[in-house]
This record gives sequence, C-alpha cells and structure tokens, in this order.
Amino acid sequence: MKDFEQIIYLESEAKRRLNQKGLSGIKPPLALNQAENLVENWKISWDNLEVKPRALEVNRARRLINSLKPIVTDLEVAKTELATKVASEIGIEYCEANQAALLGAGAILSIDKFSPTTPNPDKTIIFTSISNTLRESGQMELLMFSCPEIKAFWLNTDEPDSFINTEAKVNTATVDPKPINQLSRILGALDISSRLNIVVGELDEESYIFPVLGNFGVDVQRLTERRSEYLQSFKSLIAKTYPGTNLQILSWSEIANSGLIVLDKLPSLSFIVDESRRMKDFFKPGGYYDGLPEPNPQQLIQMARLKMQTYTRQGNTLKKLFPNAIGIQNESPALLRTLMINAGLKAEAQETIPYIYPFNERRNIY
Repeated sequence: MKDFEQIIYLESEAKRRLNQKGLSGIKPPLALNQAENLVENWKISWDNLEVKPRALEVNRARRLINSLKPIVTDLEVAKTELATKVASEIGIEYCEANQAALLGAGAILSIDKFSPTTPNPDKTIIFTSISNTLRESGQMELLMFSCPEIKAFWLNTDEPDSFINTEAKVNTATVDPKPINQLSRILGALDISSRLNIVVGELDEESYIFPVLGNFGVDVQRLTERRSEYLQSFKSLIAKTYPGTNLQILSWSEIANSGLIVLDKLPSLSFIVDESRRMKDFFKPGGYYDGLPEPNPQQLIQMARLKMQTYTRQGNTLKKLFPNAIGIQNESPALLRTLMINAGLKAEAQETIPYIYPFNERRNIY
C-alpha cells in the first residue's frame, strides 16, 4: 500500500502545481508534453519574427516544465518500479505494454485480505482479466453482490409483502466501504478507468425459500413495487457511500436468465450439506430469516440445493455479461460463496470469475 501512497502523493502534487497555474483538468504528462513542444517549436522558429511576441507564453511554459518535470519523472519511475514488482509477485515478465494492467492488478491485490501468508490463487487471472478489459474497452470491471434488507417476521403477519424494506440503510455493499473507496482513489491516481457493478440479489426468497416453505401469501405485484422502491433507495445510498466511483447498479431480475446447472454435474456436493447447516442459523434469533419457523433437516437440504442452483446460475450469467470482471466477495463464508458462484462454470470447464477478499468476515451482517 505504501507504494501506491507514493503514487497518489505524486499525482496529487502534480495536479496541485497545474492548478496553481490555472491548468486544472489536464493530465500532468500531457501538460508537460505540450509545454515542452511549445518551447521546442519556438526555438526552431526563432528566426521567424511572428513567433517573437510569444516569448511570454514560452517563458510560462518553461516555468511549468521546471515545476512539473521532476514530479512527472518521479511518478513514471514509481509506476515502473511498482509494475515491475507486481509482475514479479504474479510471476510474469514486465514490459511497458502491460504496465497499466500490472498496476491495476497491483491496486486490486493491495486491498485483498485473502490470507496473511498465502497469495490469492486468482492473482494471475486477475491480471489477465484486467489486461483483456483494458485492451477491449479501456475500463476495469469490478463486480459485487448485495443482499436486500428484509424483516422476515412480516411474512407471518397480515402484511407479508412488507418483509422487503423500502429504504436502504445497511447492507453487504455498504457496511464497510473503506477498501473500495481506497481502491477508487488508487485507480484514479493511476489514471485507470473502472466501473463498480453492484447486483442486488432480490429474488433469493423466490429462488430457494418460498419453493420449500411456501410464499406466505405474498402479493407478487406489491412485492415487486416494494423492491423497486428499495432499489431506488439503494442507488441513492450507494452513490453517497462511494462518491466519485463510476457505478452501475443492477437488480438480479433485470439480468437473470433461465439457465440452470444440473447439480449432478458438479464435482462435489458436500458443500450443500455444509450450507444446509449454515442455513439453520439464518432462522435463529438475530438471523437473516429470524421470525420464520425453523425448517426441518430435509427442508434445509432442499433449500441448500436450490440456493446452490441460484448461485451457479448467477455465476454463469455474470460471466457472460462481464467476462473480464473481478469479483469482490462480501458474503460469508467467503471462500464457500466464491466456490458456489463458480461451481457451474467449473462444471462446464469454463473460466471462473476471479475474486478478491477485502473484508474481515466478522464484519458481515448476514
């Protein structure tokens, strides 16, 4: 992180010096290049009387060069050194052509907390994905899910549709914004464009709760209206939570397709049993589905299987929509959630979605 802090400082200082000269909004290397070209052309054309009145402009350019060149030079050196370091850590050879992708990968991995002793196993795929997307669109794609906020006890009342909140307050996408905001700050200093795509998974109940426990008499139309209200509130909250970040908010219902993975194709189903045990805790006091009757073991297995189907479907869909996106895992247990998202892709021998883990799992609210 210290390496990136140096780059952030140098970039900020270069912009500050440009602002002092009334040149805000222009990139430091471009401003320096324009100033150097102006001085060089003026020297070449000195014998032409028409250029002599431009002496004042040239002197300003020289002062800009003297002020800016040391900073821009230090910035380029810092970027080269850092990109070389990242290349070594990833296990590839550095070259100038892949500097931006290396710096992008380094920025992503700088907020990753996969393990204090073990490198993220997706580090090479992260670099490759960033390299591909920068070459194809000039923009890094980041991907994160958010669980909608609910009060499950409403399902056992005369107003079951009210279990979906209409106001977004605290959710998996906003409970700890610091790592993502830090990443945006780093990418901005590196002049790397990015977009954070957040998908609101608002159909979980229809996918794996209602098919097993019943739909509690919810009115589909009213439920859709409440979810629409929540989505608008969520968008407003996200804009405040991640100021200055290029955002795209999608609901799962907007992008879902009908494709399902046959669970028998998956290499192992042991995690379905593990997930069924975890889901039991969701129905206890303080759990996500607190207020609903606790399912029996058979129902828990049914729900876990349907949940697995849901996650594999989401993974396959998102890989098609964002083939080079980097996933930001904010659910718990983190590695199990990544396994579930990628299980269908692995079963079909497709490239999986690479993930980073910037959050302490204990901070998760679900």
